[in-house]
Amino acid sequence: MGASVKPQVGAGARALGARWYNAPETFAAEREGKPVVTGRNESFAAPELGVFARFPLGDDVHGGVDALAGSRSISVLGSPAFADPYHRVGASLEARRGRLELLAEQWWGRDQNADGVGGLIDSTGGFARLRWRLGTHAFVGIREDGAAAPAASRSLLWYAEAHVTPHARVLVQQRRPIPGGPTSLEGALTIGLPWPRGL
Repeated sequence: MGASVKPQVGAGARALGARWYNAPETFAAEREGKPVVTGRNESFAAPELGVFARFPLGDDVHGGVDALAGSRSISVLGSPAFADPYHRVGASLEARRGRLELLAEQWWGRDQNADGVGGLIDSTGGFARLRWRLGTHAFVGIREDGAAAPAASRSLLWYAEAHVTPHARVLVQQRRPIPGGPTSLEGALTIGLPWPRGL
């Protein structure tokens, strides 16, 4: 009944395909959509390293803890690039009942040099996602994102996503700022590398 009840522990690193431009930090939420031209560009200065643990709280309920650390390279138009080492810790709760899935995550972090002059910036962020499984790898759902880095922002997203191959996922979503503002229709194609053997 439900998902595996075995605890999971893991570690990972990412450095390829994770370059983003002019994107605000939303921590647990994915970085997607057309960037706003601000003259600020970000990329990895070093690989991002992370560890996680997932553990059962019941048949269809799991808890989790995550930690990650890395360094961004930030360049602002007309200025030399600078490194911003950062770390994040997070906690999550996941529950499933039939085709309905709930996932909530909260993150806390600190950037060591986000302003380029050594200023420490604390941040929090997270999301709550409710989605309905249409098939093995297809979903429709709603997600609320929130972040304070240090200015607070919140948004509500309606989305549909599906794996179009074992290695590629398509996502279409509408983002609506809370309490109001212009909405945006966004899309993303994510390709996973390296491919597992035999697929």
